[in-house]
Amino acid sequence: MAYQMLRQTNVFEVWNARTGERVAGTVSVDLPEFGINSNELSGSGLMGATNVPSPANFTPQTLTLNLPRQSEHTDFLLEFGERVEIELRADVIGENLETRELENVSESWFVGGKTTTGNPGSLEGNAVADAVSTIEVDYIAKFLAGQEVLEWDYYNLKYVVNGKDMMARTRANIGL
Repeated sequence: MAYQMLRQTNVFEVWNARTGERVAGTVSVDLPEFGINSNELSGSGLMGATNVPSPANFTPQTLTLNLPRQSEHTDFLLEFGERVEIELRADVIGENLETRELENVSESWFVGGKTTTGNPGSLEGNAVADAVSTIEVDYIAKFLAGQEVLEWDYYNLKYVVNGKDMMARTRANIGL
């Protein structure tokens, strides 16, 4: 069954993808924006210049976790330069594209990358910590109702949207 999300959520539960352990309850997340870099093109016959998309050249992808509390379970998210693999889980309202009914469906993101910023925030007793972890993402996959709708892999030049491999031709052209 195919679903269309009506609105992207930014509130998730955080799970350690390596251990399967839930590491944080409800956290707000700033998800990456997938933008393709472009190159400036100018030449004879062109007045000025224009920007042309550069295949396989994405803007740096970052994900920011805003953690309300720090604990021994979230410490690995704050360690600078360490590789992290996490899963973000949420329930969202999606439109069933067959019946046009609104349904509660699961959304999950698998994210891999290195921590570039780890701010533990306040460490006073049981106070709200306001810890922040920024991850430079090199792999991300999104699942909606158990179906993969997005996969992006920086090192393997993969960008798959709803089952269509947008980078297959580029990989073939460079011999990958």
